[in-house]
Amino acid sequence: MRHKVLSGLFFLSVIVYLDRVCISLVSGQIKKDLNISTEMWGWVLSAFALSYAIFELPTGVLGDRIGPRRILTRVVLWWSVFTALTGTAFSWLHLILIRFLFGAGEAGAYPNASIVVSRWFPAGETGAAQSFIWAAGRLGGVLAPVVVMGIAQVYGWRTSFWVLGAIGVVWALVWHWWFRDLPHEMPGISPAELKYIEENRRFKAHSHHFPWRQILRSRNMWALMWMFHLYMWGAYFFTGWLSRYLEEGRHFSADDRKMFVMLPFSRRIGLFCGRLRERLAFPALRPEIWAAHRRHTGTGAFQHRHFAGGYDDG
Repeated sequence: MRHKVLSGLFFLSVIVYLDRVCISLVSGQIKKDLNISTEMWGWVLSAFALSYAIFELPTGVLGDRIGPRRILTRVVLWWSVFTALTGTAFSWLHLILIRFLFGAGEAGAYPNASIVVSRWFPAGETGAAQSFIWAAGRLGGVLAPVVVMGIAQVYGWRTSFWVLGAIGVVWALVWHWWFRDLPHEMPGISPAELKYIEENRRFKAHSHHFPWRQILRSRNMWALMWMFHLYMWGAYFFTGWLSRYLEEGRHFSADDRKMFVMLPFSRRIGLFCGRLRERLAFPALRPEIWAAHRRHTGTGAFQHRHFAGGYDDG
């Protein structure tokens, strides 16, 4: 049953990136229709990023307190409505407001997906589950150029937002009908799986204490935050500006842009699938052998980046 739950989170992550990347793929048409300059367009993208940063922590806290079933249903419905409303924008300020409210909803996706994983997966499976969810987001980035630009070329850019908004609403309704916050509440789960999950997970019921002082004094936490800040600094170009750069700076056609916008996302999916294949093919290898393997592949990746001039965004 937990793998069906993971499938639901997989599709959620695909939708997250479809909706997030959509606006950059049709930015040229939007700018032309609404008479928006490149500088003004930066404010449109920043409105999303600002609200995403502001609301990520509060939506995670709410998920801990009242459960990810209700929070994910609400935030997906929220951002799907504002995805659809993006297709109704009639001015620059109107678009900024819509994208700010859109970001407030999307901010709750990954924190609450992590809550689901902590409740539904044994400690030894949480890393793999999280990797699967993140790889799904990159799959959404790969699919977005085909889906969004294909719809926009035939029916116009506004229709692409309406279609994606409808997809999100369907996911939210199915999730609310089917999912339960805790494994023992889920109809159809086997006694053996329920026992295995509850005996091996890290989740503690009714425990909402968060050691703020300890976290803020942790050098490891600050190092991770700084690392992720730098990662997002570079990655944001691919989700927000790459399509615009290829169209205006390099004069790529729509068909060429589809292929090149896919590349940063497809590469990360390839890395994930390669590691998954290795694990499935050689499950019995001892931990020390896998540690040596990781050191070897890490050295190879370093050499590739520095001597072949490749870009690696994580």
